Amino acid sequence: MRRRLWLYIGIVTVLLIAAYFVFDSFYVYYRVNGDSMAPTLHDGEVYRVSKRESIQRGDVIAFRSDQESLTYIKRVIALPGERVAIRGNHVYINDRKLAEPYLPNHPDIKDVETITVPPAHFYVLGDDRLESYDSRHFGPISRSRVIGKLQTER
Repeated sequence: MRRRLWLYIGIVTVLLIAAYFVFDSFYVYYRVNGDSMAPTLHDGEVYRVSKRESIQRGDVIAFRSDQESLTYIKRVIALPGERVAIRGNHVYINDRKLAEPYLPNHPDIKDVETITVPPAHFYVLGDDRLESYDSRHFGPISRSRVIGKLQTER
């Protein structure tokens, strides 16, 4: 009887460890640091990040900075090969105004000349355009720096 109990404990332990490693290969959790994604995300909130989903325009992603060891959370605005510009407080993708329903208003921000997003890169912006440190400052980010897509549903 005692032997069987230890066998069950061993099996449960192995299954829990295996489940942890499987979960860890698909997901990780990140805490929002700052208000650059307000009003969508707020400082201190924690979100699950999926490491295995494809990235599309409008997705909120976590990525590592090129120059720093920081993790940023921003919204994907332009995809590889697209032309992006900011004129008159609006974002344009391939000369078409981007609908941004997640922004409550369009703040007075500096225009950005048209650039073409390189292959395997994304152009990202924070939802709080006045406070965000994003692709306007550090340029498009490499796909290799992307950790994953935030699961914003709670």
